[in-house]
Amino acid sequence: ASLALDIADFTCAHVGQNNVVLTVTDVNGNSSTANAVVTVVDEIDPTALAQNVTIYLDADGNASTTAEAVDNSSADNCGIASLALDIADFTCAHVGQNNVVLTVT
Repeated sequence: ASLALDIADFTCAHVGQNNVVLTVTDVNGNSSTANAVVTVVDEIDPTALAQNVTIYLDADGNASTTAEAVDNSSADNCGIASLALDIADFTCAHVGQNNVVLTVT
């Protein structure tokens, strides 16, 4: 007797519900099939990596940066959907070091 699935290997492209077919074959070559659902779940958090950046105030006393500039090759097993900074716009009141939070989703 043998057991076989039409899909046995899954990747990030399969996150969610996947219909599979199980085929059972006996020693005489008789077979039967049954449907099942394999649910693939990605529970691995991305790895956020940030780098320090220096930005310069313009003539009006304003400066800004982006999450992409602060990002330092953050990674995830299934890919990054978005990057965000909690603070991106700065004024003269922010001269000096400012801590920002990079969120990787």
